[in-house]
Amino acid sequence: MTHQETQKTSPLPGDDPGELAVDLAALAALEDILHISARLALDLFARRDTMTVEAKSADQWVSEADLAIERALRRELGHKFGDIAVLGEELGGSDGRNGWVLDPIDGTSNFLRGLPFWGISVALMRAGQPILGGIAIPALGICATAAKGRGLRLNGQAIPRPAPASVARTVAVGENGYWNGDEREEEADRLRQAGYDVVRYRSACVALALCALGHLDGYSEFGLKIWDIAAGWLLCTEAGLAVVTDSLGEHRVTIHAIREDNQG
Repeated sequence: MTHQETQKTSPLPGDDPGELAVDLAALAALEDILHISARLALDLFARRDTMTVEAKSADQWVSEADLAIERALRRELGHKFGDIAVLGEELGGSDGRNGWVLDPIDGTSNFLRGLPFWGISVALMRAGQPILGGIAIPALGICATAAKGRGLRLNGQAIPRPAPASVARTVAVGENGYWNGDEREEEADRLRQAGYDVVRYRSACVALALCALGHLDGYSEFGLKIWDIAAGWLLCTEAGLAVVTDSLGEHRVTIHAIREDNQG
């Protein structure tokens, strides 16, 4: 049996995300895809100084690694889940309300500078809501996944919801070219006044995964793209954080996630 024939034994019926059974088989299939992509990403990370890089804007970069990983994700998703619409950061696609939403490397600047704070984000959307998703942070050995209503998994194992922190309460604030710098600093100051330390990782999916796993107490960012937050939105919800999102159009969204026992 060929590799492709093996992958076509999908655990999910149908090609419409509205028909898909979001169960442990689906989670296992997604985890396989994230592990495959993480191995590829680490190989590319080791060769980052030799790859082609282009500027998309003043603070946005695309490398051959971004493109290679997105193509690998699309191929593996097609093999395991069938012909479902895809929206990816680098290769475009659907409107992102129904189907897969992908960010092959969230934190490309970190990736290119050899920092570990970059991640691979994959989520399946149904009517604008994430129902299945995962984030791999390959350089930290993290693969966090979730299905709607089924809790959180870390590296293939179910884990309990993290308890609220009693000391060193810490949140992350994002930054992007769409969000006015003064308004961003006002948000950071508001959180400090609420009793939080504030950190920045320059990767929404990394910060949201760390929130879901209990290493951070919240995350806030205005005007980022849906592929940055779709999987993290689901992970944080399943981990018990209160998550509020607001669509700004053109795939842009705002997200505010906070651990419910630490409202800020």
